Amino acid sequence: MKKGCFLTVIFVGTLIIGLIIYIVKSEPSVLKNFAKEKITEYAYKEFDSKFNNLKYSVYNDSLKQYFHQKVDSLMHSKRSFKDAMQDLEHFIKRADVYFDRGLIDSIDYQNFKEYIRDYERPKKN
Repeated sequence: MKKGCFLTVIFVGTLIIGLIIYIVKSEPSVLKNFAKEKITEYAYKEFDSKFNNLKYSVYNDSLKQYFHQKVDSLMHSKRSFKDAMQDLEHFIKRADVYFDRGLIDSIDYQNFKEYIRDYERPKKN
């Protein structure tokens, strides 16, 4: 590598790192919103791929739509990002139980909806 190219790479790299640090310090919500969008996209993609592996039933589409609504409500809630990620993790672990069986029937669908409803309710003190 030539001396001029090396210096250019060091200079441009320093500028890029400085710009990233400035953006993170001055506008932390930009990074948080970007992370939320990427996590939401990934969750949708993973869940949809698992749905494609299930045997067809009448409840697949309903549960898929219900999942998308739940992820949206978690990501756009007023709670902290960490709490939303923990809730999403519990939610996905619960859904994996049904995916491992390979079929969702009416009982599974009702149980899953009740689980979500109970999980969303505020706990009494």
